[in-house]
Parts: sequence; structure tokens; C-alpha cells
Amino acid sequence: MLSKNVDVMDGLVNGVCGTVTHIVFLNNEHKFPQTIYVKFDDNQVGAQRRKCCAYTSAVEMGSTGIKPEEEKVNNKGGLRRQFPLKLAWACTVHKVQGITVDKAVVSLKNIFSAGQAYVALSRVRSLSGLIIQDFEEKAIYCKDSIKNAIQSMPRFFVRNIPDYKVNTQTFSVFLMNVQNLTHHLADLVLHTDYLQPNCIAVTETWLPADISLETIHIDGYSFHSQPRSLSYSTSNPTLTELQAQQHGGVGMYTSNSLAYNVVQVPNVNIECLVCNYTAHNILIAVIYRPPSYPISLFKGNLDKLFNFLEPLSNTIAVIGDFNDNILNSSTICKFITNRGFVQHVTQTTTEKGTLIDHVYVKTTNYTIKSTVIPTYFSDHEGIFCSFTCNTLNTNEEAFDQL
Repeated sequence: MLSKNVDVMDGLVNGVCGTVTHIVFLNNEHKFPQTIYVKFDDNQVGAQRRKCCAYTSAVEMGSTGIKPEEEKVNNKGGLRRQFPLKLAWACTVHKVQGITVDKAVVSLKNIFSAGQAYVALSRVRSLSGLIIQDFEEKAIYCKDSIKNAIQSMPRFFVRNIPDYKVNTQTFSVFLMNVQNLTHHLADLVLHTDYLQPNCIAVTETWLPADISLETIHIDGYSFHSQPRSLSYSTSNPTLTELQAQQHGGVGMYTSNSLAYNVVQVPNVNIECLVCNYTAHNILIAVIYRPPSYPISLFKGNLDKLFNFLEPLSNTIAVIGDFNDNILNSSTICKFITNRGFVQHVTQTTTEKGTLIDHVYVKTTNYTIKSTVIPTYFSDHEGIFCSFTCNTLNTNEEAFDQL
């Protein structure tokens, strides 16, 4: 085991373990070794140092050279010269904090502090590499103060979510940049289960064209996907390059209780998907604009999309990740609002403090409310929008007056 920090940036820190493979002496004089080579359990440890090593046979094995170090032992000039290494057939729980190994035998016999068992048991990469000796259930515990703090914490989601009235005349949408739908499906379900939105619109799905819908199914919803690979049909070199790249893409989950149809949009060279919710007469278009998509070109293609959509419904919502920060620039926002749309998101929508996820709505029939909902699995937040029929609002106001 390395017994001190030698090079933190290279992973050569106090506590890392390995096996001695070579001991090299100066001029073959067996007095005091010049270098001891150690093959550390983690191959990343010492990777930079190995690039500068001339001892080929050791480096080929993945071994890293450790030099002796000197320190003063008294005021008369006495020095201690030794290698910062020691035998480590076993070590304390405190000593192994921060390291990761493939295999470990953990004894819980002498656990005396809260959290010790967790530290010891979480050193291995998989359960198959863990052997537990002297198991005692009472050895696994945490501080009472931590328990009390957890119990007093407010629920993560409830704080910023208004209590919208649920009725047949209200339509709701949850918009989210999921950054890989396949990997974050369970997280998306967790974030939407209590909201029960009529529509879940997702951007950056990262889905291929041949994805099996069973792998991304959410109970109670039907899913439709528009992957990046099928979104562009053009000779423009920028868009051709985009089409060849992975990631991107959009999708939409629709509640099975709703009547709807997917609108076949003519090719406008935009990553978009459009659904028409016939019972509510609401048209929802979800869009993803990659950062490398030139804004001038994007606006031209967006204009074609709007020209197609506007005759289809009196209520149109164009939502998604536009990668245009409204707080610094109004290029896309101004372009869309000039067509009579209103942008309803006012809070930042990413961890970086930008507002790049927008909700544009053009309607005379509905009142729109939106709120930004914090998430943990993406650097984007979620956006929950409700569409309340103006007739319902008028009836409620009249009832309140009575």
C-alpha cells in the first residue's frame, strides 16, 4: 500500500494498493533499491508516470515506479530515506476510504462507528467480489442525527408544483430533456407518476430508428418516436453531418385515455414530432434544435413548419429544447412570438442557469400555466404545463361570484 500522497493528479495517493513486480538497483549493487515497481489494482493509478518510464519490462506489465523519499528526523541533519510503501495484506476501514477494488473480504466484527460498515462494504465494484465475515446486522447503522435530518426533509418534488385542478377540460403536458431515454426511463416514470400528465414530451431521446418500443414502454401511455437519423433529408452539409451524429431525437408519450393522431409533417429538416389531441383540439409539436444547427437556417425551416401547422388548429403548442438562452438572446423567441405565440417559461431550465427549454402557445381557447420542476438525472429540469379551457374559467368565476 502507498502510505502517502505521491502524485494526487495521477492517482498515487495514500491508501492505494497493488503488487510489487520489480525491484531495481543502481548498477546492480544490492544495497538500497533505486526504484520499486508496483502494479496497482486500479490500472489508472500511475498512468501518467508510466509514460515517462524507461524501464520497459515493468511498464509493459502496467507497473508504476515508486522512488524513495527523504525526510529530516532531527535538527542535526539526520535523514530518513525510505519507500512510501508498506505491506497491506489487510487494512482498516478508515484507511480504505475512497479506494475501489475488484475483491475484498470484509470483517464486521469490530465495527465501532456509524457508517463504518457502509464504507467497508462499498469498496468493491460488484457483489460477486465481496466476502463478508463475522456478519452482524447491528454493525450496519448510521448516526441518529442523520436519521432525524432525513425524516425532516421535505419531499423533493412537491415544493414547486402547483395544485392544478383535474377535470375533463384541462389538458397537461410534461416536457423533459431526458439525455438518453433508455437509460433514464425509470427516472422519467418517477417524475411523472404523481403528475399523471396527458402527454409526456421528451427531447434528446438518443434512440435509433429500429428501437423496440417495448424497451421504453410506460404503463398507460402510447409512445411515438422521431429519431435524429430520420429527421433530415437535405444536401446541406451542416444538416447532413448532424444526421450522421448520434444522440438527439424527440418522442411523445400519450395517455391511452385520449383520442389523438400523429400528424405526418412534410420534411422540414427539424427534429420534431407533432400530435393532434382531437378531443381538446390541441396540436402539440415537440422540437429539439442541436447547438450546432445554425439559427438562421433553423428559423427558415421553422417557418415552413409553422406554415403547415397553423391552419390545422386554433390551439398550437410548440415546445422543446431550442438551445437558445432567452436570458441572453431572443433570436428564436422573437421569431416565434412575432407569429402570435406566447412563451410561457420564465424560470431557468438547466443547471447552468440558462433558459433554453421553451413552451410557445398560440390559442384563444385556453389559459396556460407552466412551472419548472427540478430533476436529478439530467442537467435539464422538467416543465409541467396545464391548458385550462377558458369556458371553465368563466364558469368558475361566475360560481365564485354567486
